Amino acid sequence: MQLHTARPRKSADDSMIPLINIVFLLLIFFMIAGKISNDQQDAITPPVSQSQEPVNTPPAVLKINAENQLTFDGKAVTLETLATSLPEVRTQIYVKADRNLQAKDLDAVFNLLREAGVEQITLYSERAEVQSGGGSL
Repeated sequence: MQLHTARPRKSADDSMIPLINIVFLLLIFFMIAGKISNDQQDAITPPVSQSQEPVNTPPAVLKINAENQLTFDGKAVTLETLATSLPEVRTQIYVKADRNLQAKDLDAVFNLLREAGVEQITLYSERAEVQSGGGSL
C-alpha cells in the first residue's frame, strides 16, 4: 500500500516573485548605470555687473492708521495724492493697516492702487495665537 502525500498547491503569487525580482534588479541597474547629472555643454556664463545696487527695488510700504491717515514710504499723503506718489516701476506694495480701520476705507485704497497699476498688494496681518488646552469661556 502506497501513501500519497498531498503536494502543496501553488498560488498565483508564487509565479510573480521571480518577475518582481527581475524588475527590481533592472531598476537598480538603470539607477546606477544611468546618467543623473545635467548636461554641461550648454553652460551659460552670466555677464559681470559693475553696479553695486541690487536690481530689484524693495516694495513700497503704505501705512494706514485707525483715523484713515496714509503714510507712503515715510511721507504723509492723502487718498487724492496717493496715485501721483506711486512710482511707475513699483508693481508690488505692502499695506500695513490698523485693525480698527473700516473695511470701506481699506477697499477705497485697494481700488485706487489697482487703478494705478499695482499688480500685487500684500496686506500685513498678525498671526492669531492658537489656544491649546481647556480654556475658560
